[in-house]
Amino acid sequence: SFIKMPFHVRKLTAGNDHLALFNPLGHVYTLGTGTRGELGHGCIEQGQWTEPKIVSDLSDAGINVTDISSSLWHNIALTDEGDIYGWGWNGYGQLGILPEECSIQPTPYPFDLPDILDEKVESINCVGNNSFIKFSNGKNFCFGEVGNSSYMDSKELEGNASTSTIKDFESDDQPEMKRARHHKHLRVAVAGCSHGQMDTIYERLTNVEKQRNTAPILTLFIGGNHESSGYLAELPYGGWVAPNIWYMGYASVIQFAGLRIAGLSGIFKSNDYNKGHFERPPFQEHGSVVSAYHVRSIDVFRLKQLRDSKIDICMSHDWPAGITDFGDCNWLLKRKPYFAEDIQFNRLGNPATMNLLHELKPFHWFAAHLHVRFTAVVHHNKDDEEKGTKTDEIKSSINSSRVTNFLALDKPMANENRRRFLEYIDIPISEDSSMELCYDPKWLAILRTTDHLTKFTDRSINLPLETSSKNSEEKTTERFDFRPTKEELETVNTLFSSDFHIPLNFQRTAPPEIEPLISKGKPNRQPSLYYRNPQSQQFCEKLGIQDLNLQFAQASVNFLGIPYFLSENTQLSISEEISTKIPNESTNNGKNPEEIDLEEDEFGENDFIVDVKGSLKNSENNEK
Repeated sequence: SFIKMPFHVRKLTAGNDHLALFNPLGHVYTLGTGTRGELGHGCIEQGQWTEPKIVSDLSDAGINVTDISSSLWHNIALTDEGDIYGWGWNGYGQLGILPEECSIQPTPYPFDLPDILDEKVESINCVGNNSFIKFSNGKNFCFGEVGNSSYMDSKELEGNASTSTIKDFESDDQPEMKRARHHKHLRVAVAGCSHGQMDTIYERLTNVEKQRNTAPILTLFIGGNHESSGYLAELPYGGWVAPNIWYMGYASVIQFAGLRIAGLSGIFKSNDYNKGHFERPPFQEHGSVVSAYHVRSIDVFRLKQLRDSKIDICMSHDWPAGITDFGDCNWLLKRKPYFAEDIQFNRLGNPATMNLLHELKPFHWFAAHLHVRFTAVVHHNKDDEEKGTKTDEIKSSINSSRVTNFLALDKPMANENRRRFLEYIDIPISEDSSMELCYDPKWLAILRTTDHLTKFTDRSINLPLETSSKNSEEKTTERFDFRPTKEELETVNTLFSSDFHIPLNFQRTAPPEIEPLISKGKPNRQPSLYYRNPQSQQFCEKLGIQDLNLQFAQASVNFLGIPYFLSENTQLSISEEISTKIPNESTNNGKNPEEIDLEEDEFGENDFIVDVKGSLKNSENNEK
C-alpha cells in the first residue's frame, strides 16, 4: 500500500517487519510492528504502526542522524557527531550489548566503539544479526553473530571482508526472546573534571532539558583535586553543598531510582594513603592543603565490604591503575605519549581502586582527572566470585555483573565544543523506581561497625587483616570482615525508622562572597574559616558514629566561624563575622612542589596538575 509521508525522506531502510527512516533534519521515524523493540519507542509493540512515529529519545536529546541501517529486527544509526546508536533485537550482541544483559533494547542505546587512531566512522550496515561499522582508515568492526559467538563479539575484520560470509537468516528461524529490558530508563549525564566550569556543564545540559521540559537536574559529585577542600571538610560523610547538588563525601554509597551508586573522592598519593583524615581549614600543617584531597585506605577498606553486593555505578576521580590494559592503550598513548612511563610501571592512577573494581564489579565505572576520553571493558572471572567461604545468602547476592564498563571523560572549557567532557547514558530502571535520593542501609551499617577505625590523625592507621589459621596457632579475635550481618542491618533499620530518604536539609554555612574582600589583582589570602555543618551533626547523631566535622571544628577553634544561617537569624553582620579571622600566619598559598603541570602548551599555566612526585618529570620538557 502507498504511504504518504508528511516530510521529505532522506533515507529509508527495511527490516523483517518494520521500516526506519530519517528526514533532512536528522530525525528518525519508524513504522511497522515492534515485537522486539525495533521501533525504538521504549516498549514491545504487538500492533502495527501504519504511520511514521518519531523516535523521541534521539530527537529530544538533540541527536541528529546522518545514516541509518536496518535488518531483521534491529537498527543502527550514525549521528552527526560520529556516534552510533542501536535498538531492537540483541540476541547475538548486534547492538554492542552483552545479550546476557538484554536480548531486547527498545530504545536507542549508544555503541561503545573502540577508539581507532581518531578515525571517523565512514559507514554502517546491518546484515542478518550483525552490525558492521567501517572506519575512514578502512578498518571494519562487527558486532553480532559472526563467528557463531553466543555472546557479544567485537571482531576486527580484514579490510576486504565481505558480508557474503554471513549466514542467511530465515524469518521462520526467529530465536526465542530471553527477556525485555525494563521499559523505563534513567538518563544519566556523566561529566569529567569540572574545573570550576559548572556553568558550561549546565549550559550544555540545559539545551537538552529545555527540549524535554524537565525539572532542574539532580547532581551527584565526588571530590577531585580542584574543589574547595575547606567546605567539603564540613561534610566528610556526604551532604548537600547546594540545593540539588549532593557531595558523596570521602566515600559513600547512596541509592537513586533503584540504582546503587558508590563514590570515592580524591586522588592517590602513597605517602598519605594509610593516614587518617586530619586536614581542616586553615590548613596550616605543612602540605595539608594538598593532602586534604588524597585518598585514604580506610575509605577503600569500607567500600570493599560491599564486595558481595550489587553496585550499578562507581565513581572515582583518578583512574584505577591498570585500566589501560582493558582499553585501546595505543590510541591513548598517541594522544598522551607522556603517559607511557606511568603505564609501564602501573603508576597511572590508583592501584587500590583497580583492586576495588575487581572486588565490587560495578556495571559502570566513571572517572576523570587525566583530561582525555577513554573507555575500557573489564571482564570479570567468575571463579573469583567463588573464592572463600560464603553462606548461601551471601552467594545469592553476589554481583552478577560480569563486565565493568569504564568511562573517563575530558574537562569542559568555555567556548570549546570539541572536548568530550559530557555524555549521556541510558540506564534501565524499574517502572516503580523511587526518584528520590536515599541512604544505602548496608553502607550505613558498615560506617557503624567500622567507626572505631575512624582516626583524626596524620599517622598511619593499621586496618584489620585476615590471618591464616594454617600458619598461626593463635587466631586473632579482631574482626576483619565487616560485611553487614542481618542483625546489623536491623539495627540501622531501627535507627532510621525504616525511612532512608535523604532529607533536603541544606543550610548555608559560609557567607556569600563579597567583592571588597578581594583586592583587585590579588587573591584573598586571609585564612578560611571553618563551620559546624548541621547536616553532619544530624547524620552522625542519628547513626551513632564519630562526627569528624565536630572534631575538625574543635581543632580549629581559632578559625571557627558562625554559620551564615545563624548569623542571619541573629542579625550578625558579615563584616563582624569576617573580623573574627586571625591574621595570616603560615597558610600555604604557594604552588605545591610535588604537582606537575601537563598540557601547558595547550591550556595555559596551572591548568591541570597531577599529584605525583617525579613520575612525569620528563613530560614538561617533552611538551614545551
